[in-house]
Amino acid sequence: MTRTNGRTMSASLKGAALAVIFSTSAAAAAENAIRIALSSPPTTLDPHFHNLTPNSALSMHVFEPLFRIDEKSGRAAPGLAKSWEAPDERTWIVNLAEGVTFSNGKPFTANDVIYSICRIPTIKDSPGSFMGQIQAVENIEALSPHQIRITTKGPYPILPVDLADVMIVSAETAGAGAVTFGLKGCNGFVEGPTDKYNSTDLAVGTGPFKYTSFVPGEKIDLVANDKYREGKAVWDKVTLRIIPNDVARVAALLSHEVDLIERPPLQDLSRIKANDKLAVTGTVSERIIYLAFDVEQEPTPGIKGTDGKNPFKDKRVREAVTHAISRDVIVEKVMRDQAQSAGQLLSPGSFGYFETGFAPDSYDPEKAKALLSEAGYPNGFELVIGATNNRYVNDARIAETLAQMLTRVGIKTSVDASNFSIFSEKRNKYQFSSYLGGWGNGSREGIYTFRSLVATRNTKEGMGSSNRGRFSNAKVDNLLREAQRTNEEGKRLELFRKIAEIVKEEKAILPLHYEMATWAHSADIAVQPSADQRTVASRFSPKP
Repeated sequence: MTRTNGRTMSASLKGAALAVIFSTSAAAAAENAIRIALSSPPTTLDPHFHNLTPNSALSMHVFEPLFRIDEKSGRAAPGLAKSWEAPDERTWIVNLAEGVTFSNGKPFTANDVIYSICRIPTIKDSPGSFMGQIQAVENIEALSPHQIRITTKGPYPILPVDLADVMIVSAETAGAGAVTFGLKGCNGFVEGPTDKYNSTDLAVGTGPFKYTSFVPGEKIDLVANDKYREGKAVWDKVTLRIIPNDVARVAALLSHEVDLIERPPLQDLSRIKANDKLAVTGTVSERIIYLAFDVEQEPTPGIKGTDGKNPFKDKRVREAVTHAISRDVIVEKVMRDQAQSAGQLLSPGSFGYFETGFAPDSYDPEKAKALLSEAGYPNGFELVIGATNNRYVNDARIAETLAQMLTRVGIKTSVDASNFSIFSEKRNKYQFSSYLGGWGNGSREGIYTFRSLVATRNTKEGMGSSNRGRFSNAKVDNLLREAQRTNEEGKRLELFRKIAEIVKEEKAILPLHYEMATWAHSADIAVQPSADQRTVASRFSPKP
């Protein structure tokens, strides 16, 4: 008898199971296929519905943007746009790649770009829209089938960076003819509803793969797009399995049910590395893990012992919380040194990260107690922290550790941890007084992070889309608007510094640490690690 994953398995059953496994593995190899286990489920095939890392990673298999972010420089690089220029501060002439077709054979033209931009404001019930990526656009014109002119409302130097997150879909497949852009609605536009994308009817792109099936929360199947402009994809077939449970994900890798897993649990890294059939590849990621506060509602959910007051409206309480937290303990004990303590929201290598002046807040529990007393809470209060248990590395354990630290200074804290879908629903309905969040800055540009996390929520301007604590500071908003109009990088950097200083001074949101981006995989597979933490099959290849 052999015990595997807590279950007993007879020798004969084990032999049969191994035969199936090896047979499946051999079949996968013969098909040039890769089987990947994801830790978090993409919520949709619609590339414009929800601006979320798992969704963006999935979209990159099938769709392409005009621009990409170069992994090394962090600057815009060609995507479906082969070249571009800015003849003045508000105008961009973009030359599109020619001879490109969607996977269904429809030709890619300027009309598809206009349709895609027009579609974003029409998305219904988006929990995280892409409006911020297009909010600067005043007009788009097709100068020819493969050249467009984009006019912005003012100087906007990061337009290519913003549009790197906007995937291009097929206008013709959606049933649209010639589309003319308009700020209050586009002429000739035909709605492409999200459910049609999720059924794969409209989820047609120019990328290396195309969808064959989508079982929400379970599995996504893709095959190579034989019309891909850059030639044959590295894999003929890709299977993305959703395995949120860490133990099950590692077991699937160890038993060769899958070839690669994302976010291997830290406690299993040594065991995986010791297996000569497996390997681990990683790099420092762009993702910041933070603690946010509800600074608007009063009373606020999850708080007891304050006579209905929201204590987080008082900066002294937020400051007490940050000094109650030992980031070093979290990094060393919870993250097993697979993270880096953070004192600012931007990660190293981002435009807006500062080498000096933003050390992580000190661990000083006595100061935390004094601040609570000064704020009128000498006996503390009760708090429930919201957190995910399947989205970020050791997220639930981090939240539990935070709860212990806060309890020690008098804030009797418990944790409401749930899967990302449930957590997101509660957070978006403002049902947390405080929550553990994560943010990946795929653009490497400070505007993206500040605009999403700390700008006052304003859907028309695309501001504050992920600011669910509803922090609001007019100086931050004005500095951000000025940064968005500033072409000169040195001046923009100074504006970012001022924003970062206010955020740190106000304790608007508490940076905790930067995650590592890590994948565990078959030793026969080469992995090109990316700081954006996105699991994309084209970044993996069979070793020669």
